[in-house]
This record gives sequence, structure tokens and C-alpha cells, in this order.
Amino acid sequence: MVYNTGQPGIDAVRLATGNLLPADYPDTAITGKIKSAYSKIQLGVQRDLVTPFIDGTDVAYDHAVQLEITIAAMYCLKAYGPEFLDKINELKSEAKDDLQILIEGTGATVTEDAIEEIIERTEFKSWNKNPTLSPPNRMLRTPNRIEANF
Repeated sequence: MVYNTGQPGIDAVRLATGNLLPADYPDTAITGKIKSAYSKIQLGVQRDLVTPFIDGTDVAYDHAVQLEITIAAMYCLKAYGPEFLDKINELKSEAKDDLQILIEGTGATVTEDAIEEIIERTEFKSWNKNPTLSPPNRMLRTPNRIEANF
């Protein structure tokens, strides 16, 4: 589950990077970063991963949508190292501030050190259903479906 689904979500992340991502940066990789960002938001506000903010009923919904884009954009640019460090730091600062607002708004009890940990040091959530496969992002073909391996 994510807040930004499909091509509109992928396009939003590309735009949030300042259009710095090369055209050949795979959409599947962006989708994986969006999933990881969703996990960070849910964990940051101490919510279960299967209980998202709901459009129309949660005042925090639109904020969570934008925060997911910001975090995913930061993750995507990290692949390019120091070349984009200024933009990465800008996105990181924005994500940290926005997560703080979301935490305060939802009444979650999270310390400032925990927020720092969530944004900067937490490992990415693996959505890989078969971690022994290499390389990552390879498509798995099963008898009745195609499944992305992140």
C-alpha cells in the first residue's frame, strides 16, 4: 500500500527531484522507493502499515501524500552520491520537518532523536519476496502473474 500509486506517483517523484533523475532511471525502482517512504511515514507516526490515512476522512492525508513523494525523491537521488548532495540535503530537511508536523498533528509520541533516526538512518524496507535472487528489480514470471522483485 502507498499513497502515490501508478504513473502519477512516479511522475510526482521525478518532479520532486527537480527532474534530476535520468530518463532511464527505472520506474520500478521509483515504485520501490515510494513503498519504502510509505513505510517510514507509517512507522514515524506509529501506525500499522495496513492502516493508512484515508482521503476525505483524515486531515493528515494530503500531508502524508506529499511527504511520501519527498522521501521517495530523496531515496532516488541517493543512488547518485555527492553529485546531488545539495538536493538530497534539501529533501532530507523538508522530510524531517514535515514528518515532525505529521507526528505532532497525529499525537504520536516520538522524540526528535527518533525522527532523526527514521529519516536518516533507518534501513530501507525490503519488498523483495525472494531475497536470494540477483540482480534486484528483476521481474519474476510465475504461471499466472508477473511479480516485481525489489
